[in-house]
Formats: sequence, C-alpha cells, structure tokens
Amino acid sequence: MDDLEVIIREYKPGDENRIKEICCDTGFLGDPIDSIFSDKELFTDLLVSPYLKYEADNAFVAEVGGRIVGYLLGSTRKDFDKKIRPVILKTAMKMVFRTLNEKYSNHPRTKEYIKWSLTKGWFQRAKHPKNSAHSHVNIEPNYRGRKIGSQLAIAFKKRMKEENLNRYYGIGIGSEARISLDKSLGMNVYSKKATEKFKPEFPDKTIYHVCTYLFTKPSEKYFSVSIHDFTPKYIKELSEIVEELEEREILPVNIILTPNYEEKYNIKDYPEFIKLVKNLRDKDCNIVSHGFNHVSKKGEYGSLTSFIKGVFFNIHNAEFETIDYQESKEKLEKSADILTDCGIETEG
Repeated sequence: MDDLEVIIREYKPGDENRIKEICCDTGFLGDPIDSIFSDKELFTDLLVSPYLKYEADNAFVAEVGGRIVGYLLGSTRKDFDKKIRPVILKTAMKMVFRTLNEKYSNHPRTKEYIKWSLTKGWFQRAKHPKNSAHSHVNIEPNYRGRKIGSQLAIAFKKRMKEENLNRYYGIGIGSEARISLDKSLGMNVYSKKATEKFKPEFPDKTIYHVCTYLFTKPSEKYFSVSIHDFTPKYIKELSEIVEELEEREILPVNIILTPNYEEKYNIKDYPEFIKLVKNLRDKDCNIVSHGFNHVSKKGEYGSLTSFIKGVFFNIHNAEFETIDYQESKEKLEKSADILTDCGIETEG
C-alpha cells in the first residue's frame, strides 16, 4: 500500500492561488495549458472562479507535507449553470477585449482557442444529467494514480449525502480509445460530443467530451462487507484488500479486529497496523473487537464438531466456547484495554 501521507480538507480562501496554479498546469489533457491558451487568468476565471464564488463550501484540497497537490471543486446546486452565467459572460467579454487589443499577438494559438470557445465551443458540449451534483478534479502529475482522486471524491460524496443527492458527474476529454477504456473499467458514459478543441494538436484524431456519472447511494438494495481476523499477522494481505475496496469505492466496511491474535500479534507492537486501523476509522469504517486472542482453551472443546475443527482444521476456532462468564469478561476487558491504549475507538 502507498505510504503517502495525504490530508483531505475543506477549501480555505488562502488556497485559491494554488488551486488555479494546478488547474493551469493540468489544463491540456493533464499537461500545462500554456501552449494552447496563454492567458492563465481567464482560463481559471472559467474553470475555477465560478465554483469558489458560489460553492466554496463544496471545494476540497489534498495536501502532502503541507503542500496542496490536488483539488476537487464541486457543485450540488440545481441552478449552478444559470447562476454562473454572469461570470462566464464577463470572462467572454474580457476575451474579446484583450483579443481586439492585440494582447495575444505573439501567441496565435490563444486567439484560435478563444475563437473556438466563443463560437463552436458552445455547440460542442456533452449533455449532462439533470438534478445531479458535479465535480471538477485535478491532481499534480507526480501524485496521480495514488488514490488521491478517490479520497477527494469520498469527501464530496459525504457532502452530497447531506443534501440527499445520489449521483454526480464530471466532464473529461479523450479519444475513442480512451472512452472504450473508461467503459471497460466500469465508468458510465452518459453522453459524448465530438469537439475540435484540441484539433491543431491532434489533427488526425477525433476528441470527445465525455460526461460520466456514478450512483453513490443505492435506491433499494444494500450490502455490507466485513473483514474478519483483522490482525497484524496478515497486514500485507489486509492492506491489499483495503486498497482494492477503496479503489472500487466499497467503503466504509466492518473491521473485525483481534487485539492479541494467537498470543503472538499484539497490535500495540505494530504501529503501522494501528495507523491502518485509525485511517479506516477516519473513513467511517466500523471497528469491532473480535475477542482477545482467538485461541480456544487448550484441549477442551464443547462439541464433537468443535473438536474436529480444532484438531484438524483450525486450532483457534472457539475462543469462548469452553470458558465461563468471568473468564470471558476478563478477556474482553483485556481486549478493550489494548484498544484504548492504542487510541482505537470501537463500535463494540
């Protein structure tokens, strides 16, 4: 599992310049926008300012070492497109004014980009679902592929849940090959529209706007995932399981934890394991104590079935089956003490 320490937090006014910087550094299919459009001020006036002006409470940033490396700007308003029209109109007027004043005389591609934006751009947009939230996400190149986008999405989904919204969409641009890949990965392509936005850069390719949306709250059916025998003995395997579940957005889950597994794996001796559990707790996973050591009383079994299991299959099958109430109580108290010492809050 990636050991990167990522902090996801809500937007603060002092973050604006850094967000705009990342937006410009990733504006051309993940690369800097400079070669396409040299006016970074107007570029971020279109893609960043509307969100921060009207829905700053739905903006989140990802920090690594105190430095912002990614962001999510979201909207949960049904009238967002209507609300931002004055901002878009003002920016369009600035584009025209600066073009007429030869501000871009040394950068012909900028003038071409503006011409496309004010003419064909309005008609080369993909449709999007009504009554849905949406988000705009960008991550620094060096931090892509490290689940930061997923963590930002989790924060936004919590906000959506508060407003009883069950889906959101995002706009992206890609070739037919990329769209096919997205579909194979399970992304729902809501609509697509051919665009000439980057035609000078890709004269032999057709680029599409892609609008995708994900359902984040099932309307009828639910299922629950539990990970049993959560112990330092299996930390490598458990880390891989958690990473896979997170990638598939199957969090939160139930963590069934044994504090002193087999009398050999006391979680107090494994700080990385404690860190993993606390991280899951922060992601709203339910932490449940699964006994104390998962060891049955040696040589004693309450039934033929438990004897067969204990001798031939699993010697740690029945921790509480052959002990009395007082012993059970003492074991659970020891379990609670270890968890308390480690600063792990449990559901039971």
